[in-house]
Amino acid sequence: MKPPAHAFILAAGFGTRLLPLTKIVPKPLLPLGGIPMIERALFMVRRWGVREVCVNVHHGADAIIRHLRERRRDGLRIAISFEPEILGTGGALSRAAWWFKSKQPFWMLNADVAANLDPAPLHRAFRPGRTIASAWLMATRGPRTVECRNGVITHFQSAHPGTPGTYTFCGVHLVDPAILHYVPAEGFSSIIAAYQKAMTGGWIVAGAPIEKAYWADIGTPAQYLQAERDVRANRTAHTLPPARTAVRPNPGVGIIYGPDVPEKNYAGIMALPAAEALAPAERALISTWRPIGPDTVACPLAPRGSARTFTRVYAKNRTALLIAHQPGREENDHYTRHARFLARLGLPAPRVLAEDAANRLALFEDVGIHSVQDLAPGWNHRKLQNLYTRVLDALLTFHETGERAAKRQRIPLMPPFDAALYRWEHDLFLNLFLRDRHGVADSARRAIADELETISRQLARARPVLVHRDLQSSNILLRGSRWAFIDFQGMRYGPAVYDLASLLCDPYIDLPTDMRSRLLTHYAERADPASLVHELFWPAAVQRLGQALGAYARLSARPETARFAAYIPPALERMKDALARLPKLTCLRDVIHQVKSTA
Repeated sequence: MKPPAHAFILAAGFGTRLLPLTKIVPKPLLPLGGIPMIERALFMVRRWGVREVCVNVHHGADAIIRHLRERRRDGLRIAISFEPEILGTGGALSRAAWWFKSKQPFWMLNADVAANLDPAPLHRAFRPGRTIASAWLMATRGPRTVECRNGVITHFQSAHPGTPGTYTFCGVHLVDPAILHYVPAEGFSSIIAAYQKAMTGGWIVAGAPIEKAYWADIGTPAQYLQAERDVRANRTAHTLPPARTAVRPNPGVGIIYGPDVPEKNYAGIMALPAAEALAPAERALISTWRPIGPDTVACPLAPRGSARTFTRVYAKNRTALLIAHQPGREENDHYTRHARFLARLGLPAPRVLAEDAANRLALFEDVGIHSVQDLAPGWNHRKLQNLYTRVLDALLTFHETGERAAKRQRIPLMPPFDAALYRWEHDLFLNLFLRDRHGVADSARRAIADELETISRQLARARPVLVHRDLQSSNILLRGSRWAFIDFQGMRYGPAVYDLASLLCDPYIDLPTDMRSRLLTHYAERADPASLVHELFWPAAVQRLGQALGAYARLSARPETARFAAYIPPALERMKDALARLPKLTCLRDVIHQVKSTA
């Protein structure tokens, strides 16, 4: 088969996960290494022998069309398919059917692709008349939701993502125009649905795993920044478009460098003009703190898995943190009241600067972008223990003084730890981690569920206090010598040892065993009764680590939070350590030792 001379490039999407960045610049025009991403895609297919390209557009269509008209000539003939209403990856093909007439197999890829690969494996996997498409897959990166056997894709939505035999579809495929027979003539549709229909009709969708290649899913601000770092560090081995085809990046997007950026020589934080990037309600709230001028900058931060968005605001050498959340998560509605409550107790928590409860917005004191998780690897043991000792002293106040004050002031809290909540955490672990991720048999999971019930009964013996519920090194921020608790929206009544286990058996930091023991004793000597703290600590560690593993399994299956897969191996090691001290949990111990400690 001759190398395809045609390519269809998808450029119509909203780029929702990159908001507020894409309010200013359509995602395909965002610069990567100073070159718009669509230009990289065009240059890549040009190197593959493509001479004709069709680009579909919707969001930011005017800017994209203007860019394509003004780009330097390089031998590519470019057609535009405008979508008044966005049509999806399948509907886009149907609307552009006029372009596909009498065409041979064509490349299909996203305009925002950050990739460098040899397309030869996709050529080899494609069998004309039998293969409707061949798709680029990776087994080592991304959510890995595609199942492929012997070079043939069998499922696009695996029930066991991330397990052996699963891959990530990287958004580049070689497609037979016969796919148009399986796409609805009108309306929104997905090409994946079209592939599934074609498969039932006897066609094959080939999977071509290509690992010696560069691929980045640029779906979130954090992923965009990482791709920028890769380009600047020359980790992509990407042949850049020659200077004559490069277009200057949009001046509305910038990168902040400096002491607050973890990697000083690389892109650290995206900087956007606040007047353009933020919604009217967000601008109005910030204006109650500082007037918005041309030097007011908004910097979107990485998602934290709590259904909230975070934006750091720079205004006249001052900074604040804007937090927004959507309806449906009750605990997020309580965050500002909880912050004020903790401040009244003298506990370190971000100060509330302004609030717009109707629009679910709040502006907080900026307590830094570095967490203990970020900084602790560079500390000596003495510095680490000193900080944790201070945290535990504050935690004792949180637990005991906080309990009495919360009851007296009738602070709204999440439902307390009880049998139902413990069982919910067990199910998270049993189903998402053991069943879905590792395929553990029903009989083994039932036996483990019985063992975990004994943990619940043990923890029920502890006197309920006010607990943070998500106390770990990533939720303790530092700025200079100050530190502060964050992400306390899940506050409720429960056993103090749950917080202690969360902090001292944290998968994000490997505390030395002797230090953990000293810190636990430090807290226990000040608590009442001290003996129960020691007795229940390891059962609480099993409970908390099971919840964490279930959460990591869920989060790692999403592209925007796939990074949480990296914490599964250390969480398993902490779980093994806890189970070594609880000899009666034999079924759980056997299964955990059989589970592969891989991300």
